[in-house]
Amino acid sequence: MPHVSWIRDREQLETIASDWNALSPAWPTQRFEWLTSAWDAFANQGRLAWGVVRDADGKLIGGLPLFRSYTVTHGRLLSLVGSGSVCSDGGGVTVEPGREQEVISALADSLLGPQEQRNESVLKWDELDWDGVSADDYATQSLINRLRDAQAEVMECGVMSTWRAELATRNAKEVNDVVTRSTKRKIKRLDERYHSE
Repeated sequence: MPHVSWIRDREQLETIASDWNALSPAWPTQRFEWLTSAWDAFANQGRLAWGVVRDADGKLIGGLPLFRSYTVTHGRLLSLVGSGSVCSDGGGVTVEPGREQEVISALADSLLGPQEQRNESVLKWDELDWDGVSADDYATQSLINRLRDAQAEVMECGVMSTWRAELATRNAKEVNDVVTRSTKRKIKRLDERYHSE
């Protein structure tokens, strides 16, 4: 049975470099060198959370390069390494051909695991950002669908080939009734900035 661990240390990543590249397709933005260069350039934006999936024999069979940042609007936001300012398209799940279901199941189980646990196989998060995912990426689409089926909050942030899960809509009064005064002030400032541009 595959096992997921989350690498949170840049130096530890070097131990998977050749195995990762053996899995990576010809798409250059999924190569270890590209992803780690993107991480090195933008490491100040969050904390590394690179998912590594190994089979029972310890062989690397897949993974998901993420980083976690904290924002007022998104909470603990998981984003793909290389997304956002780096503008790397084609990010997402990297997997050994023929082992897609094993890797997707292992990643989904780890991402959906009990949030109160703190260990290497469970990652705490509030929202996932799938910016830059190719629309024909079967493995990543399958993971997104699995997370949606479990009613996880999955949201698209970006404009190219990304995914969106519709959140329940609320009118302004319902939102006003459940948010704190501090949050109301922040929403008001964001609204004013948005409408002034």
